[in-house]
Amino acid sequence: MKKVPLSEDIFAVLSDEVTIKMLRMASTGFPARGGYPNKLNITKKQYVTRLHKLVTLGLIHKRNGVYVLTALGQIADKMMLEIAEEVSNNYWKLRAIDSFEKEVPIEEKRGDNRFNAWRHTDQGDSHKTCRMK
Repeated sequence: MKKVPLSEDIFAVLSDEVTIKMLRMASTGFPARGGYPNKLNITKKQYVTRLHKLVTLGLIHKRNGVYVLTALGQIADKMMLEIAEEVSNNYWKLRAIDSFEKEVPIEEKRGDNRFNAWRHTDQGDSHKTCRMK
């Protein structure tokens, strides 16, 4: 029985630029034999190690001699692209928010309960209600 992959393991694998390229290649499918270590500028051992991790975590699998994304791999690939797009589209807005954060003293942040004033509670119904703390 296969072990369920931990999110930490998936994040660790996807934190490597070459492994991300391999995952992207699998989105269109790449042959199991094809000289990819040279194309990725890595050694054969590095290639095999990364390939093994992707397969072991269930992100890609071999079908008819071609590595393709699994359902989990498709989700990871889609999420990475969406995050990259969001960061790219909103980079300067995020930087502006960070610059404001630097200007607010820590004591003021702790005392600011505007965002903590409302608490969501589940009343057992199919809807959620809000009430003041």
